Amino acid sequence: MRSFTGVVQMGSRRATKLGYPTINLAAHAGEANAVYVARVVLKDGQSHRAAAFSDVTRGILEAHILDFKGDLYGELATIEVYEKIRDGKKFTTDAELKSAIEADV
Repeated sequence: MRSFTGVVQMGSRRATKLGYPTINLAAHAGEANAVYVARVVLKDGQSHRAAAFSDVTRGILEAHILDFKGDLYGELATIEVYEKIRDGKKFTTDAELKSAIEADV
């Protein structure tokens, strides 16, 4: 397991528009773009299951928290990266991306 701690930044909001809001940290979990099983730990110590995406091109690690709703922009958070689910992939349509996210989650 590797962990990355940082302040939650706003991203492009593409996943949010598809129903899968993410938090974004300025970090990456691997040498290539990939999706991981993850856990997010918030500054109050709450821990939540997540699916995380390492985007080395943009230098971010983003995570969709499975059991959380709320605004975390500007908050300190830790993303713990565990097992790789799949390699990253570019999607030409939002429908393809949403289908992949559903499968990952």
